Amino acid sequence: MRKSQVVEEWREEGRAEGRAEGRLQGRIEALHEILLIVLHQRFGQVPEAVVQRVRTCMDAARLRAAVEEALDIQSPGQLQL
Repeated sequence: MRKSQVVEEWREEGRAEGRAEGRLQGRIEALHEILLIVLHQRFGQVPEAVVQRVRTCMDAARLRAAVEEALDIQSPGQLQL
């Protein structure tokens, strides 16, 4: 039995979307870690509430902005996420 060309195209589109989602998830996880490292280096112990806010943020652009923001704030609680 031959596979339909349309079905094969759908499968490939699904695979491509899955790869893109995986790359985005990896980028978000890396930004979580970078942000927490910056906060830890600047302030020592980071409150658990801040850690949870960082880890639940899934917006890569917002996380990147927060990394830059973390360089200027006076305490971890000032982080806008």
